Amino acid sequence: MDAARVRRATLAVVLAAFGPALAAVTVSAAFAGRAGVTVLLSRLAAWRVSPVWYAAAAGVPVVVALLVVLLAAVLGVSTATEFGTLSAFSVTYYVFAIGEELGWRGFALPRLLDRYSALTSSLVLGAAWMGWHLPLFLPRMMFAGEPLPAHLIVFCASAVLYTWLFRHTRGSVLHAVLLHGTVNASAVLTAGIDPILGRWLQAVAYTAVASVVVLATGPGLLRLQR
Repeated sequence: MDAARVRRATLAVVLAAFGPALAAVTVSAAFAGRAGVTVLLSRLAAWRVSPVWYAAAAGVPVVVALLVVLLAAVLGVSTATEFGTLSAFSVTYYVFAIGEELGWRGFALPRLLDRYSALTSSLVLGAAWMGWHLPLFLPRMMFAGEPLPAHLIVFCASAVLYTWLFRHTRGSVLHAVLLHGTVNASAVLTAGIDPILGRWLQAVAYTAVASVVVLATGPGLLRLQR
């Protein structure tokens, strides 16, 4: 990747990452003042939940990535990993995740849940989340040439998992950040797979995991059904 493309991609990622947080803080301040911003930011400090949900936030993305690798192996596709890409820079995955999750899960999701079921809210938010990333599909950008339908499936299916985690952690954005950052970090496990095929396999993997969650919890994505 040439230096100019790296700069463009970096700028796009920064804008995409922090735009939702900026919008959430701005709207919260405009309609609810300092109290609204305090409520929004307090979700980042919601850490007192069962360790099970920390394990889920950190483990689910790894499970999905390993499922993608398994599917690729079944198809006879190269699945070489690139652990060398993990470095001190990887901490930015979680920093950028704060910027997105304050907007998506901190601000938008609670308001959707006030009106719709958890499943419907997830799918609506997943589509909006995907729409926010559309500029990354422009020529010479990060997702250029990758299939839009596969990305839409990934965003919507993964949004179900975020909502599932959000509801079980009493609205913790901290856990959404952990999940989001680990999703990005776990990409090293699938880095050797062709990007186009890899995205479709990711869509299948996320759909499978999200389907298990929906079947176990119902459209409320909260309690296990008897």
